[in-house]
Amino acid sequence: MLNTKVYNNTIYLRPGLSTTMIRQSSWSGYPDKTEYYNNIIVNHGSGGYTFLGGTNTKFDYNLFYGNHPTSEPADPHKLTSDPLLANPGTALDRHTVDGYLLKAGSPALNSGVLMASNGGKDYWGNSVSASDAPNRGAYNGAGITYSVPFLSDNFNDGDAGGWNVALGPAANWTIVNDGTPRYQGSAPSDDSIVTSGQARSNISLQTRVKSSAMSSDGSVSIVARYTDINNFYRFGYSQASGKWSIWKKKAGAWTLLNSSSPFSYSLNTEYTVRAVLNGNALSLQVDSGSGFITVCSTTDASLTSGLVGLHTYKSINSYDDVIVSPI
Repeated sequence: MLNTKVYNNTIYLRPGLSTTMIRQSSWSGYPDKTEYYNNIIVNHGSGGYTFLGGTNTKFDYNLFYGNHPTSEPADPHKLTSDPLLANPGTALDRHTVDGYLLKAGSPALNSGVLMASNGGKDYWGNSVSASDAPNRGAYNGAGITYSVPFLSDNFNDGDAGGWNVALGPAANWTIVNDGTPRYQGSAPSDDSIVTSGQARSNISLQTRVKSSAMSSDGSVSIVARYTDINNFYRFGYSQASGKWSIWKKKAGAWTLLNSSSPFSYSLNTEYTVRAVLNGNALSLQVDSGSGFITVCSTTDASLTSGLVGLHTYKSINSYDDVIVSPI
């Protein structure tokens, strides 16, 4: 391998991992003139750098942050300050990488070295100039000033990558289209749950939901702090009570924590709902059309962290624009 340039990547290693950050060795011969430019390498684990051969390897204008093993390469224009990634470690697949945008004030903004024949676009479609200094890392846009969610899924890619069936047959969950793609859970006679994301504690979980069928004792819910099928919080509407409610399932036992006033819930009508969990404070909010109102709230310290999920019970419900944000 000769005259290879590796540039404008963002590499992130989370705590607890020991993955090698960069490994260079023989592949039917050792590389010559391999050059690394404008990369952001964040090492919060214990991984190092392995160079088992090769000649004329060069690092320049890279940013190394976090742990700095002795094997970290020299770089005459190295930066070691926090790159201010928007929300790193939150990607579920190649469509959910906004956590690797750069915040305003990032030292990586406009501090790279110009690369010839750079392709003209970054991963997000931002322009990469042929004459001006680029950012370091994969993102070449302006520094952002807004918060990036932990998870955002509108299912417009036509698949449910990142969602895992936790209860019920996988066939219960499909992508449907009623003008836009939606994720439908169909369980006319039983429970069905899907989960996603990483374990989180203090979050806002929001989605748009529409029910096309619901039995007299059915319900539609969103789930938070899910650790397993026997331990999670559920926020949703119950046809039996005619109310929005917050439930807890702890060690397999259900507890109703609080309920709203009676609510007129209509089939084939879309509702935007939000669960907010902040420490032991739990609330369920519904968009009234002029903003969110809290329909019920409670306090409970039984469950402290877990995944988010969607829950269908004796009903058919479709979900869209699932957003999990830090609070």
